[in-house]
Amino acid sequence: LAIPTFAQFAATWFLESEPRWRKQHRETMRRTLDNVFIPKFGDRSLSDFSKADLLGFRAEIAKRNGRAGQTLSGKRINKLMAQLSSILEDGCDRYNLLAPSRGIKPLKQKRTDVSPFTLDEVDLLINKVRPDYSAYLTLRLLTGLRTGEADGLQWQDIDFEANTLRVERTVSRNGDGDTKTEGSKRTIPLVPQV
Repeated sequence: LAIPTFAQFAATWFLESEPRWRKQHRETMRRTLDNVFIPKFGDRSLSDFSKADLLGFRAEIAKRNGRAGQTLSGKRINKLMAQLSSILEDGCDRYNLLAPSRGIKPLKQKRTDVSPFTLDEVDLLINKVRPDYSAYLTLRLLTGLRTGEADGLQWQDIDFEANTLRVERTVSRNGDGDTKTEGSKRTIPLVPQV
């Protein structure tokens, strides 16, 4: 069985993975393959990868600039490495090769400092926003719904007797769709203001 190049196997991997991805993730993966992985590794045989190659690639992308001219974050680097590892591990498993990505530990990530609005700030925002946005802002600030989840709500999702709403779908620039994850489907209790 001939061992394919990275580009050849990545094409197979993408086609097989595509059905389980949402449209936006599919487009992002396609761009990542075309702009990051294939230019770097496309002609290399799956059998020609080593752990040192992957650690060198990680060090190289750690120096690249991302948004706003800053270097890529640890989170972004880890995501790229996880995607690359997924392709390599799948390919190596199929061709009985030792996957070089196994055992590479992710970079430490900075914790994001979250500073939510106080209830007084929430009340101020709701009272100062244009009247036609007041109900939407109340919903968003007092339920924690993501934008797509709030935009995807339908009347049948609201149980006025139990004072709950059920998140079942999202709406995004790519159209209507399922929630981000299965765990995102949930029932949320409604406070009286909502």
